[in-house]
Amino acid sequence: MLTASLTAAGSLPGLVDAHTHPGTENIEAPFSDATLRRHLTDHRDAGVLLVRTPGSAARIPDWVDEDLDMPRVRSAGRWLATPGRFFPGFGRDVSEADLVHAAVEEATASSGWCKVIGDWRHDEPALPLDILTAVVQAVHTIGGRVAARCQTSEGSRNAVLAGVDSLEHGMHLDPSLIDRMADQGTAFVPTLSVFGSGATDGEPPNRAPAGTGGWPDGTRCCPT
Repeated sequence: MLTASLTAAGSLPGLVDAHTHPGTENIEAPFSDATLRRHLTDHRDAGVLLVRTPGSAARIPDWVDEDLDMPRVRSAGRWLATPGRFFPGFGRDVSEADLVHAAVEEATASSGWCKVIGDWRHDEPALPLDILTAVVQAVHTIGGRVAARCQTSEGSRNAVLAGVDSLEHGMHLDPSLIDRMADQGTAFVPTLSVFGSGATDGEPPNRAPAGTGGWPDGTRCCPT
């Protein structure tokens, strides 16, 4: 989403630190056109004209682009989750061996993007670097882009080294990787307000409450 930020020099174009996932409201609720229309209408009525949704429970249907009353939507197809790295059944569950093929499919079926779940729990390994690198290379070959959802140091590192086009959340990102991100054009979307509003007293906003494995509602940091 384009916006303007005020500086001493005046108004400069920039990007809103945000993404959204219209069409469903929790992991128990199925994606529905009615919910999608309500969410997009709420965005429009709030003044949002372009919605960025890197990953959703279902592919965004064609009617969204055809309805001139709706905001424009840039989508990335369904979340691509390898075993143990997302809410089961909430995205598109694929094996590591099938991830490259699935990523190309989602990028082709969406606005040219796909969204890969790069890690999940802090005490479990992230998606291997070689697999994520193969995803990026394959999707770039067809002219697409890759968003990676990461919340661990390893996951964020692998995403940057693989050359993803956007790093979503990116907690525990090693600051030494920022210059590489800038050089290769990797966008950083830290979604700080999400973690700031969900953090408990005494806990940093980019870390789940100690000993819980997630927030009090059962999610593991930001779910998407």
